[in-house]
Amino acid sequence: MPTEFQRGTRAMFDYLLTRAANNFHGNPAVQVECAKENDVVTKWASDALAEVDPASTQEWKSVEAAYALGLKHGRNEKKAGR
Repeated sequence: MPTEFQRGTRAMFDYLLTRAANNFHGNPAVQVECAKENDVVTKWASDALAEVDPASTQEWKSVEAAYALGLKHGRNEKKAGR
């Protein structure tokens, strides 16, 4: 069972990734900078989560892998005309 500190770390991780997901801009030149910021935030947050709560990190990685697989599958379906 996760400790209170681990739960707090997971909450901060979720918060930071939500902020990064919403850090975008309609201007493509500005979006390039937003993407760089988002990469840094995601890396730092995932490093902190991995150090404090490895089980949550594995859970997050499995969700990310499933999401990526779903996107790939969706693209393949679209190419096939389904």
